[in-house]
Amino acid sequence: LVILTSILIIIIISSGTFIRLLNLKLSNIISAKIAIDISTACYKNNLQEDYLFFKSNNSSDLINTNTFRIEQTMAGIIALFNLITSLIISTFIFITLLIINMNVTFIILLVISISYLVISSYSRKKYKINSQIISNQSSKQIKILQESFGSIRDIILNNSYMFFIEIYTNIEKKLKFKIVDNSFLATFPKYPIELIGIIILLTLGMILKIQNFDSVFILTTIGTFAFAAQKLLPTIQNIYFSWSSINSRMKDIEKVYETISKETKFIKRTARQKNFFQNFIKLDNVSFTYKNSNKSTLKNINLEIKKGERIGIVGKTGSGKSTLMSIMMALVKPTSGRLLVDGKDINKKDDLIFKWRTEISNVPQELFLIDDDFSKNIAFGISEQNIDIEKIMTASKKANTHEFISNTKNKYRTLV
Repeated sequence: LVILTSILIIIIISSGTFIRLLNLKLSNIISAKIAIDISTACYKNNLQEDYLFFKSNNSSDLINTNTFRIEQTMAGIIALFNLITSLIISTFIFITLLIINMNVTFIILLVISISYLVISSYSRKKYKINSQIISNQSSKQIKILQESFGSIRDIILNNSYMFFIEIYTNIEKKLKFKIVDNSFLATFPKYPIELIGIIILLTLGMILKIQNFDSVFILTTIGTFAFAAQKLLPTIQNIYFSWSSINSRMKDIEKVYETISKETKFIKRTARQKNFFQNFIKLDNVSFTYKNSNKSTLKNINLEIKKGERIGIVGKTGSGKSTLMSIMMALVKPTSGRLLVDGKDINKKDDLIFKWRTEISNVPQELFLIDDDFSKNIAFGISEQNIDIEKIMTASKKANTHEFISNTKNKYRTLV
């Protein structure tokens, strides 16, 4: 029986080792593929949202979803695979122990289960709080980086380095201490559970001795359970660690799931239609009110602009100039009223909106340049193989930038 049991344990432990190695390789590959799909879905769903979505949501939070939160979700997926594997391995070990001694195995299972349930009931609440804080602080971290690097000229002129450094340091403290707290919660049960395991084995030995069992039987039984515990306890701890890993990232996982679950319209690239705009643009009794606002930004606006006219919109800050331009560019639909182009109600069909947008060029108040050469910036949103250098040069000449670009080292290939 002893030899048979020993062989059985060796086979099970060897199988467990092989399963672990195989799972480690496959789970990481599968997790990476899932994370790629999730990340792409998050980016696509957010990017294809309407203009008002970006006006009402902080860009740092959107960036955080596609970076930090995706990484956290991937870690959660890996943890789920590890949890499943550890459950399978521990189940096989428990089955073997049940064959050896059912009563002792049931006692061990009961004590370990109660211990982890008590620990998890405490840590679950902590994970919920910490997960929310980590998710929020990681967004704030990206926000302060964007704001400080984006306003570096003012920071230098005003000598306000310490103001931003202090904000960043406070965010880092809250973020890192909660990450460390989660790490402690995930690993600390290992040590009290090991102590409980030793106490159970010693108690088992004393009970068997009191009942006058043979010394060889006692040593064999204790040795078998001690050897099994050496493999079982780390596996059970890995189950708890994986569970903790998922719970500590739950708020980030929920945010990612919320993003990929959104229904968005597929926006196809629309070719410019010749003669789409020939005569006039008209705003017909247009009003607009932002969401969660009781005050109308625009009210009963009537305006007609003939093709070829140059019109300036003048007004105080907050009077609705930018909103008016957004409506005219079909970035925003009016709350009431119509945007008419040659009599066509642009907002009536998505197809008309896309065609109208191909007629528009936008020169923003704040200049945005991508980290690439002049040609990519001028042909913004067009893949390199489809860039027409002649069109780029024509546009550059009209904007009076051709001479400047031509005098740079690599001309239109010069990095901005």
